Amino acid sequence: MNYSAEQGIKNDDIEHIIQQVFQISGVKLTADDPIVAVLLLQEKNQSAHFLALQEETQKLLGAVSEIKKYREQVLMELMGEAKRSSEQAEEQVIGMVNAHLSEFKYSLADKNITLNKIYLLIIGIIGILIGMVLRSLF
Repeated sequence: MNYSAEQGIKNDDIEHIIQQVFQISGVKLTADDPIVAVLLLQEKNQSAHFLALQEETQKLLGAVSEIKKYREQVLMELMGEAKRSSEQAEEQVIGMVNAHLSEFKYSLADKNITLNKIYLLIIGIIGILIGMVLRSLF
């Protein structure tokens, strides 16, 4: 039986299989042995499956690469949104603090005016009392 002519298999492939079997088992096969055909078919199928697996692996690696790019884009968008939200929150806090500071300043100014009025009133009363005492003495 001529495997090369029927299945497009090279003589080197047949010799390689015969050598592998001999190295593993110590059994010397011949090129026309039926088990050689089975082993050649098995190796051909394994090679085809291996190539298909390599193609699928490349597709998966491409998909992983795309996912990484997409993840980076999403992270950049999230970081930008977080920065914008942070800036808005900061502006709101600053606005609230400024409003409270303004109220506090006005409140403090009102307290100072009230205290000044009380001091003037006390000074006025003391002045009247001193004037009454001085008039009574002279």
